[in-house]
Amino acid sequence: MAKVKADGFALSPWALLILVPPLLVMGVGISLIDMYGRPLDHLASAVVQNGHAEAAARLTMLATWLLLAVAAIGGIFYCAWSIHVLVPATVRLLRWVYLGLAVAGVLLVASGGMEGAQRLVDRRVICAAFELIQTQAEPAASKPVLRIYGPPLPQAVPDDQFACGPTDRLYRQMWWLNQIQKYLLVLLIPALALGIVSCRALPASPSEEDCQFQVKRLSTHLYVTAAALVIGLLFLSALLRWPSVAFAGAGASSYKAHVDAYILCLGVIYSVFIASYYVPVAIGLTNACKKASGSGQRKATGKDAAVAAASPASEFLDLLKAAAALFAPTIAGLLGGVIDL
Repeated sequence: MAKVKADGFALSPWALLILVPPLLVMGVGISLIDMYGRPLDHLASAVVQNGHAEAAARLTMLATWLLLAVAAIGGIFYCAWSIHVLVPATVRLLRWVYLGLAVAGVLLVASGGMEGAQRLVDRRVICAAFELIQTQAEPAASKPVLRIYGPPLPQAVPDDQFACGPTDRLYRQMWWLNQIQKYLLVLLIPALALGIVSCRALPASPSEEDCQFQVKRLSTHLYVTAAALVIGLLFLSALLRWPSVAFAGAGASSYKAHVDAYILCLGVIYSVFIASYYVPVAIGLTNACKKASGSGQRKATGKDAAVAAASPASEFLDLLKAAAALFAPTIAGLLGGVIDL
Protein backbone atom coordinates (compact mmCIF):
# COMPACT_ATOMS: atom_id res chain seq x y z
CA MET A 1 0.00 0.00 0.00
CA ALA A 2 3.01 2.27 -0.31
CA LYS A 3 1.63 3.77 -3.52
CA VAL A 4 -1.69 4.77 -2.00
CA LYS A 5 -2.28 8.53 -2.15
CA ALA A 6 -3.43 8.85 1.45
CA ASP A 7 -4.03 12.59 1.06
CA GLY A 8 -5.94 12.40 -2.21
CA PHE A 9 -9.20 10.63 -1.30
CA ALA A 10 -12.03 13.11 -1.82
CA LEU A 11 -15.79 12.62 -1.74
CA SER A 12 -18.31 14.68 -3.65
CA PRO A 13 -21.06 16.18 -1.46
CA TRP A 14 -23.56 14.68 -3.91
CA ALA A 15 -22.42 11.23 -2.82
CA LEU A 16 -24.15 11.85 0.51
CA LEU A 17 -27.49 11.42 -1.26
CA ILE A 18 -26.78 7.72 -0.79
CA LEU A 19 -27.93 8.27 2.81
CA VAL A 20 -31.52 9.05 1.72
CA PRO A 21 -32.61 5.43 0.96
CA PRO A 22 -31.42 4.00 4.33
CA LEU A 23 -33.22 6.79 6.20
CA LEU A 24 -36.41 5.94 4.31
CA VAL A 25 -35.95 2.20 4.88
CA MET A 26 -35.50 2.64 8.63
CA GLY A 27 -38.39 5.09 8.97
CA VAL A 28 -40.85 3.03 6.91
CA GLY A 29 -39.75 -0.26 8.49
CA ILE A 30 -40.17 0.93 12.08
CA SER A 31 -43.54 2.50 11.20
CA LEU A 32 -44.79 -0.76 9.71
CA ILE A 33 -43.76 -2.73 12.81
CA ASP A 34 -45.48 -0.14 15.00
CA MET A 35 -48.67 -0.31 12.93
CA TYR A 36 -48.94 -4.08 12.49
CA GLY A 37 -46.84 -5.60 15.27
CA ARG A 38 -48.89 -4.87 18.38
CA PRO A 39 -51.11 -7.54 19.99
CA LEU A 40 -54.85 -6.97 20.30
CA ASP A 41 -55.87 -8.92 23.40
CA HIS A 42 -55.76 -12.31 25.17
CA LEU A 43 -52.20 -11.79 26.35
CA ALA A 44 -49.86 -13.80 28.54
CA SER A 45 -50.71 -13.89 32.24
CA ALA A 46 -47.96 -13.92 34.86
CA VAL A 47 -48.30 -17.05 37.03
CA VAL A 48 -44.72 -18.02 37.98
CA GLN A 49 -42.57 -16.67 40.82
CA ASN A 50 -38.98 -17.78 40.33
CA GLY A 51 -36.25 -15.52 41.62
CA HIS A 52 -33.41 -17.59 40.19
CA ALA A 53 -34.89 -17.59 36.66
CA GLU A 54 -35.56 -13.85 36.85
CA ALA A 55 -32.01 -13.11 38.05
CA ALA A 56 -30.56 -15.29 35.28
CA ALA A 57 -32.64 -13.49 32.63
CA ARG A 58 -31.65 -10.11 34.09
CA LEU A 59 -27.94 -10.98 34.06
CA THR A 60 -28.16 -12.28 30.48
CA MET A 61 -29.79 -9.02 29.43
CA LEU A 62 -27.13 -7.01 31.29
CA ALA A 63 -24.33 -8.97 29.59
CA THR A 64 -25.74 -8.22 26.12
CA TRP A 65 -26.23 -4.57 27.11
CA LEU A 66 -22.56 -4.27 28.12
CA LEU A 67 -21.55 -5.95 24.86
CA LEU A 68 -23.71 -3.50 22.91
CA ALA A 69 -22.25 -0.52 24.78
CA VAL A 70 -18.68 -1.63 23.99
CA ALA A 71 -19.57 -2.35 20.34
CA ALA A 72 -21.32 1.00 19.93
CA ILE A 73 -18.52 3.07 21.46
CA GLY A 74 -15.89 1.07 19.58
CA GLY A 75 -17.79 1.42 16.30
CA ILE A 76 -18.11 5.19 16.67
CA PHE A 77 -14.40 5.60 17.44
CA TYR A 78 -13.39 3.28 14.61
CA CYS A 79 -15.45 5.20 12.05
CA ALA A 80 -14.07 8.51 13.34
CA TRP A 81 -10.51 7.18 13.04
CA SER A 82 -11.06 5.53 9.65
CA ILE A 83 -12.04 8.70 7.78
CA HIS A 84 -8.73 10.43 8.52
CA VAL A 85 -7.28 8.90 5.33
CA LEU A 86 -9.51 11.31 3.39
CA VAL A 87 -8.74 14.89 2.42
CA PRO A 88 -9.46 17.45 5.20
CA ALA A 89 -12.42 18.98 3.33
CA THR A 90 -14.14 15.60 3.08
CA VAL A 91 -13.40 14.83 6.73
CA ARG A 92 -15.01 18.13 7.77
CA LEU A 93 -18.03 17.43 5.58
CA LEU A 94 -18.55 13.99 7.10
CA ARG A 95 -18.13 15.35 10.62
CA TRP A 96 -20.79 18.03 10.09
CA VAL A 97 -23.22 15.57 8.53
CA TYR A 98 -22.66 13.14 11.40
CA LEU A 99 -23.19 15.90 13.95
CA GLY A 100 -26.49 16.88 12.30
CA LEU A 101 -27.78 13.30 12.16
CA ALA A 102 -26.64 12.55 15.72
CA VAL A 103 -28.29 15.67 17.15
CA ALA A 104 -31.52 14.86 15.30
CA GLY A 105 -31.46 11.32 16.68
CA VAL A 106 -30.77 12.45 20.25
CA LEU A 107 -33.63 14.97 20.07
CA LEU A 108 -35.92 12.25 18.70
CA VAL A 109 -35.15 9.95 21.64
CA ALA A 110 -35.31 12.76 24.23
CA SER A 111 -38.71 13.89 22.97
CA GLY A 112 -40.16 10.39 23.20
CA GLY A 113 -40.43 10.01 19.44
CA MET A 114 -38.68 6.61 19.55
CA GLU A 115 -40.78 4.28 21.66
CA GLY A 116 -39.30 1.51 23.74
CA ALA A 117 -39.71 -2.04 22.46
CA GLN A 118 -41.65 -2.90 25.64
CA ARG A 119 -44.56 -0.87 24.25
CA LEU A 120 -44.80 -3.15 21.22
CA VAL A 121 -45.29 -6.37 23.22
CA ASP A 122 -47.71 -4.46 25.51
CA ARG A 123 -46.28 -2.92 28.63
CA ARG A 124 -49.16 -4.20 30.80
CA VAL A 125 -47.89 -7.76 30.35
CA ILE A 126 -44.38 -6.77 31.43
CA CYS A 127 -45.72 -4.77 34.39
CA ALA A 128 -47.78 -7.74 35.55
CA ALA A 129 -44.78 -10.06 35.24
CA PHE A 130 -42.46 -7.80 37.22
CA GLU A 131 -45.17 -7.11 39.81
CA LEU A 132 -45.64 -10.83 40.43
CA ILE A 133 -41.89 -11.42 40.67
CA GLN A 134 -41.45 -8.63 43.22
CA THR A 135 -44.52 -9.34 45.37
CA GLN A 136 -44.45 -11.46 48.52
CA ALA A 137 -47.78 -13.09 47.74
CA GLU A 138 -48.04 -16.70 46.61
CA PRO A 139 -48.61 -17.22 42.88
CA ALA A 140 -52.21 -17.81 41.90
CA ALA A 141 -52.06 -21.22 40.24
CA SER A 142 -55.70 -21.00 39.18
CA LYS A 143 -55.04 -18.09 36.84
CA PRO A 144 -55.32 -18.86 33.12
CA VAL A 145 -52.17 -18.75 31.04
CA LEU A 146 -53.81 -16.18 28.75
CA ARG A 147 -55.66 -13.22 30.15
CA ILE A 148 -58.02 -10.60 28.74
CA TYR A 149 -56.45 -7.17 29.16
CA GLY A 150 -58.80 -5.17 26.97
CA PRO A 151 -57.75 -2.91 24.09
CA PRO A 152 -54.14 -1.63 24.00
CA LEU A 153 -53.28 1.45 25.99
CA PRO A 154 -53.69 4.77 24.14
CA GLN A 155 -50.53 6.28 22.69
CA ALA A 156 -50.97 9.33 24.93
CA VAL A 157 -49.89 7.32 27.98
CA PRO A 158 -46.27 8.34 28.64
CA ASP A 159 -43.59 5.67 28.45
CA ASP A 160 -41.26 6.62 31.28
CA GLN A 161 -39.42 4.78 34.04
CA PHE A 162 -42.49 4.99 36.31
CA ALA A 163 -44.97 3.65 33.75
CA CYS A 164 -45.55 0.52 35.88
CA GLY A 165 -45.72 2.50 39.13
CA PRO A 166 -43.11 4.14 41.36
CA THR A 167 -42.37 0.93 43.27
CA ASP A 168 -41.55 -1.24 40.24
CA ARG A 169 -37.76 -1.42 40.48
CA LEU A 170 -37.32 -3.96 37.68
CA TYR A 171 -39.24 -1.92 35.12
CA ARG A 172 -37.17 1.15 35.95
CA GLN A 173 -34.04 -0.87 35.26
CA MET A 174 -35.47 -2.10 31.96
CA TRP A 175 -36.54 1.38 30.91
CA TRP A 176 -33.20 3.03 31.67
CA LEU A 177 -31.09 0.36 29.99
CA ASN A 178 -33.31 0.49 26.91
CA GLN A 179 -33.22 4.29 26.92
CA ILE A 180 -29.41 4.32 27.01
CA GLN A 181 -29.41 1.71 24.23
CA LYS A 182 -31.54 4.03 22.07
CA TYR A 183 -29.09 6.91 22.57
CA LEU A 184 -26.20 4.62 21.67
CA LEU A 185 -27.94 3.50 18.47
CA VAL A 186 -28.76 7.02 17.25
CA LEU A 187 -25.09 7.93 17.75
CA LEU A 188 -23.76 4.71 16.24
CA ILE A 189 -25.89 4.20 13.12
CA PRO A 190 -24.95 7.54 11.43
CA ALA A 191 -21.27 6.76 12.11
CA LEU A 192 -21.59 3.32 10.52
CA ALA A 193 -23.43 4.69 7.48
CA LEU A 194 -20.96 7.52 6.91
CA GLY A 195 -18.07 5.10 7.37
CA ILE A 196 -19.33 2.99 4.47
CA VAL A 197 -20.11 6.05 2.32
CA SER A 198 -16.57 7.35 2.94
CA CYS A 199 -15.23 4.28 1.12
CA ARG A 200 -16.52 5.78 -2.12
CA ALA A 201 -13.92 8.56 -1.91
CA LEU A 202 -11.10 8.30 -4.47
CA PRO A 203 -8.37 10.53 -5.91
CA ALA A 204 -9.06 12.30 -9.19
CA SER A 205 -6.99 9.68 -11.03
CA PRO A 206 -7.11 6.58 -8.82
CA SER A 207 -4.58 3.80 -9.15
CA GLU A 208 -5.29 0.12 -8.63
CA GLU A 209 -3.70 0.39 -5.19
CA ASP A 210 -6.09 3.22 -4.30
CA CYS A 211 -9.07 1.11 -5.32
CA GLN A 212 -7.86 -1.95 -3.43
CA PHE A 213 -7.33 0.19 -0.35
CA GLN A 214 -10.92 1.45 -0.44
CA VAL A 215 -12.32 -2.01 -1.19
CA LYS A 216 -10.63 -3.33 1.96
CA ARG A 217 -11.97 -0.38 3.96
CA LEU A 218 -15.46 -1.06 2.60
CA SER A 219 -15.31 -4.72 3.64
CA THR A 220 -14.12 -3.81 7.14
CA HIS A 221 -16.84 -1.20 7.59
CA LEU A 222 -19.46 -3.69 6.39
CA TYR A 223 -18.36 -6.29 8.94
CA VAL A 224 -18.30 -3.69 11.74
CA THR A 225 -21.81 -2.54 10.79
CA ALA A 226 -23.23 -6.06 10.64
CA ALA A 227 -21.63 -7.05 13.96
CA ALA A 228 -22.93 -3.94 15.75
CA LEU A 229 -26.50 -4.39 14.54
CA VAL A 230 -26.52 -8.11 15.35
CA ILE A 231 -25.35 -7.31 18.90
CA GLY A 232 -28.16 -4.76 19.12
CA LEU A 233 -30.67 -7.47 18.20
CA LEU A 234 -29.20 -9.83 20.80
CA PHE A 235 -29.67 -7.18 23.49
CA LEU A 236 -33.24 -6.42 22.44
CA SER A 237 -34.10 -10.12 22.41
CA ALA A 238 -32.64 -10.61 25.89
CA LEU A 239 -34.38 -7.46 27.16
CA LEU A 240 -37.84 -8.53 25.99
CA ARG A 241 -37.37 -12.16 27.08
CA TRP A 242 -36.52 -11.02 30.60
CA PRO A 243 -40.19 -10.85 31.81
CA SER A 244 -41.03 -14.21 30.16
CA VAL A 245 -39.79 -16.09 33.26
CA ALA A 246 -43.13 -15.18 34.90
CA PHE A 247 -45.18 -16.95 32.20
CA ALA A 248 -45.97 -20.64 31.75
CA GLY A 249 -47.56 -22.90 29.15
CA ALA A 250 -49.32 -21.20 26.26
CA GLY A 251 -48.67 -17.79 27.77
CA ALA A 252 -44.89 -18.28 27.75
CA SER A 253 -44.92 -19.76 24.23
CA SER A 254 -47.06 -16.99 22.77
CA TYR A 255 -45.04 -14.23 24.44
CA LYS A 256 -41.71 -15.63 23.24
CA ALA A 257 -43.14 -16.16 19.73
CA HIS A 258 -44.14 -12.49 19.64
CA VAL A 259 -40.67 -11.39 20.74
CA ASP A 260 -38.99 -13.68 18.18
CA ALA A 261 -41.20 -12.36 15.37
CA TYR A 262 -40.39 -8.77 16.36
CA ILE A 263 -36.64 -9.48 16.36
CA LEU A 264 -36.95 -11.21 12.96
CA CYS A 265 -38.79 -8.23 11.45
CA LEU A 266 -36.21 -5.85 12.86
CA GLY A 267 -33.40 -8.06 11.54
CA VAL A 268 -34.89 -7.95 8.02
CA ILE A 269 -35.18 -4.17 8.25
CA TYR A 270 -31.55 -3.93 9.37
CA SER A 271 -30.42 -6.09 6.43
CA VAL A 272 -32.35 -3.97 3.92
CA PHE A 273 -31.05 -0.86 5.68
CA ILE A 274 -27.41 -1.92 5.24
CA ALA A 275 -27.94 -3.02 1.63
CA SER A 276 -29.64 0.26 0.70
CA TYR A 277 -26.39 2.20 1.02
CA TYR A 278 -23.71 -0.50 0.87
CA VAL A 279 -24.76 -1.75 -2.58
CA PRO A 280 -24.63 1.70 -4.29
CA VAL A 281 -21.23 2.38 -2.72
CA ALA A 282 -19.91 -1.04 -3.77
CA ILE A 283 -21.19 -0.63 -7.34
CA GLY A 284 -19.70 2.85 -7.68
CA LEU A 285 -16.39 1.74 -6.26
CA THR A 286 -16.31 -1.34 -8.51
CA ASN A 287 -16.92 0.76 -11.62
CA ALA A 288 -14.17 3.20 -10.63
CA CYS A 289 -11.78 0.30 -9.98
CA LYS A 290 -12.54 -1.21 -13.39
CA LYS A 291 -11.67 2.06 -15.06
CA ALA A 292 -8.45 2.33 -13.07
CA SER A 293 -7.58 -1.28 -13.88
CA GLY A 294 -8.24 -0.76 -17.59
CA SER A 295 -6.08 2.35 -17.80
CA GLY A 296 -3.14 0.59 -16.17
CA GLN A 297 -3.59 -2.82 -17.76
CA ARG A 298 -0.49 -4.82 -18.64
CA LYS A 299 0.26 -8.37 -19.74
CA ALA A 300 -0.05 -10.95 -16.99
CA THR A 301 2.97 -13.26 -16.97
CA GLY A 302 4.40 -15.60 -14.33
CA LYS A 303 3.14 -14.52 -10.90
CA ASP A 304 0.66 -12.04 -12.40
CA ALA A 305 -0.95 -14.85 -14.40
CA ALA A 306 -1.39 -16.96 -11.28
CA VAL A 307 -3.01 -14.05 -9.47
CA ALA A 308 -5.33 -13.43 -12.43
CA ALA A 309 -6.33 -17.09 -12.53
CA ALA A 310 -7.14 -17.06 -8.83
CA SER A 311 -9.15 -13.84 -8.97
CA PRO A 312 -12.55 -15.40 -9.90
CA ALA A 313 -12.46 -17.66 -6.84
CA SER A 314 -11.33 -14.77 -4.67
CA GLU A 315 -14.11 -12.54 -5.99
CA PHE A 316 -16.70 -15.27 -5.34
CA LEU A 317 -15.45 -15.67 -1.78
CA ASP A 318 -15.63 -11.91 -1.25
CA LEU A 319 -19.21 -11.92 -2.55
CA LEU A 320 -20.13 -14.71 -0.15
CA LYS A 321 -18.62 -12.84 2.81
CA ALA A 322 -20.40 -9.62 1.82
CA ALA A 323 -23.73 -11.47 1.45
CA ALA A 324 -23.24 -13.12 4.85
CA ALA A 325 -22.60 -9.73 6.44
CA LEU A 326 -25.62 -8.16 4.73
CA PHE A 327 -27.95 -10.94 5.86
CA ALA A 328 -26.38 -11.34 9.32
CA PRO A 329 -29.17 -9.35 11.07
CA THR A 330 -31.83 -11.45 9.31
CA ILE A 331 -30.00 -14.67 10.22
CA ALA A 332 -29.75 -13.47 13.82
CA GLY A 333 -33.49 -12.83 13.81
CA LEU A 334 -34.19 -16.31 12.45
CA LEU A 335 -31.93 -17.93 15.04
CA GLY A 336 -33.67 -16.00 17.80
CA GLY A 337 -36.46 -18.55 17.76
CA VAL A 338 -33.96 -21.43 18.07
CA ILE A 339 -31.32 -20.07 20.47
CA ASP A 340 -32.81 -19.11 23.83
CA LEU A 341 -30.52 -16.49 25.38
